[in-house]
Amino acid sequence: MIAMARKKKPTNESPAGRPVLAPDDPPRPDQGCGLPPLDGWPRVWTDFTCRYPAWVTERLAGGEPVYRLPNEVVDHLADPTRLTKKKNLSPIFTTAQADAERAFTHLCRIYLPDVVGVWNDRPVRYGLLGDPPPRVTSQQVTGHGWDRSDLNDVLRQACEIDGISGPPPRPRRAPTAAAISRDLAELDRRAATYRQELLGWVGWLLFDPKSTFRGRLAELRDRDSGLGGVLSWPFSPGLLNSPAPDGRPQPAAGDARLGESQARLLEDAVRLVWDHQLGQLVTWDLPDPQGVLEAVPLGLAARILNPEHHVLVVPAFSNRPGGEELAQFRRRLQHTNAHTTGLVGNFPTPGIAGREGAPSDYGRAVQLWFVEYATRSRFPGRDVPRGLVARLREVFAALYELTPERVQVVRRVYAGLFLPTGPRGIRRR
Repeated sequence: MIAMARKKKPTNESPAGRPVLAPDDPPRPDQGCGLPPLDGWPRVWTDFTCRYPAWVTERLAGGEPVYRLPNEVVDHLADPTRLTKKKNLSPIFTTAQADAERAFTHLCRIYLPDVVGVWNDRPVRYGLLGDPPPRVTSQQVTGHGWDRSDLNDVLRQACEIDGISGPPPRPRRAPTAAAISRDLAELDRRAATYRQELLGWVGWLLFDPKSTFRGRLAELRDRDSGLGGVLSWPFSPGLLNSPAPDGRPQPAAGDARLGESQARLLEDAVRLVWDHQLGQLVTWDLPDPQGVLEAVPLGLAARILNPEHHVLVVPAFSNRPGGEELAQFRRRLQHTNAHTTGLVGNFPTPGIAGREGAPSDYGRAVQLWFVEYATRSRFPGRDVPRGLVARLREVFAALYELTPERVQVVRRVYAGLFLPTGPRGIRRR
């Protein structure tokens, strides 16, 4: 959550004479703190496109997002000797393609841990599937002279952004680097647990048969394409009438510059986000859940939440509700909000949070689906290469420490997305 940067040295030269980031470069101190290169994305992306023009031309030709692949997947698809059963298969990636894939993954990961791809020459940031945030060590705390008074406010703000309760207030005393490092480690643990639940909700939206999200999203995408691309990305109702990260303005539905069809599309996009408890759509493929808002000014909440969302307001003098009464009241609010937006199912949603250190079945399915979807996108407009799924199953078992049988079970949750049948979701008894 806390990051510093030191001036970095170029690793080698691109054809244009600018420093480029090579896939086998070791991590540098400034990268380990989670900050992007000092001169920004445009330079490093230009360096990459100069170095791998054939890959860029092939991958970006369709105008769709290109997501990075884990190096383990690239290695597996480029080396037929890694197969234990079907040894007669040829490599799926050539040596040149594999080198470019590793370099692309490296570029995303060193820019920011949550960059999972690129779209329209801009990084796609999606923390639920990115790398874990870098840990701050006690040595870094000591070396930069931080103390608890510097970190208390930052820790609380970080917790509120992540939707979790802040650290308990501590008396003002001489802090130690070890104590500050423990506070940060506890924050990381709690944030990781919370992210697991958000990832599980993404899985429910994408794969559960009761979810209406996929159908509504597909219909909205067709309409947007027919109108020439009205929405700006990432799309967030809270950013309407503000400049979007892609540089284009995001007009509100009532903007006089919009035609009737465009205004209706924008209204339906906002409703899609609100109805499914999302904060934004990062791309057409990646819904980003809203999560819990804690200790947020009401004006900010009103800007980003569904105005029909029921809320609980507790005056400063009140001692109620509390304990089990508060828990019951919260559940009733969740049921009401689900009914108001037309969500079908049990709410709060059971089984999406997972266990500490491991995502739920829906969360794990999102991780596997994302890698498989990103891999399949390398072969647009034609059947996937022979043996691709078998190879992916093998690498999934190693990458996520799953048994082959477990990989099969998780794949069944989403595999129907690649077939006319649609996903089956999780079948509970």
